[in-house]
Amino acid sequence: MGTIGWALTSETFDCTTPCLRGRSTRSGTTAATEQRARGGAPRMLPVIDSSPMPDETTPTAEQALDALIEAVGKAAADYQAVGRALTRARDDIAARNTALSRTLVSDATRALDHLRGADQALKGVLTALEERD
Repeated sequence: MGTIGWALTSETFDCTTPCLRGRSTRSGTTAATEQRARGGAPRMLPVIDSSPMPDETTPTAEQALDALIEAVGKAAADYQAVGRALTRARDDIAARNTALSRTLVSDATRALDHLRGADQALKGVLTALEERD
């Protein structure tokens, strides 16, 4: 669990006035700026440090590998289904001589880049496991 603290903002507020953020006054300044000039109270907002505590939320090597094994298993099934759908679509496009949109080509290229990145990350995991001794 992260830590909780308080931070002083540069904005001010007056409990008797509704939210003044962004509202312009007749002089062209914002209402919050004018209130600050009148000496409004500084506003304290909660700040939550969401960085995990190492001893509580950092997974063990075994937990990390279990999660990776599960994710790879699910991804393998998903990728096989996607591969079959892509093959059917490619065959249909070839049979009808259909043009492809630039968006589809761009999305396919982006997906390939992500898959290459995932492949490199998995190779890194396997290399680290082989070098552990």
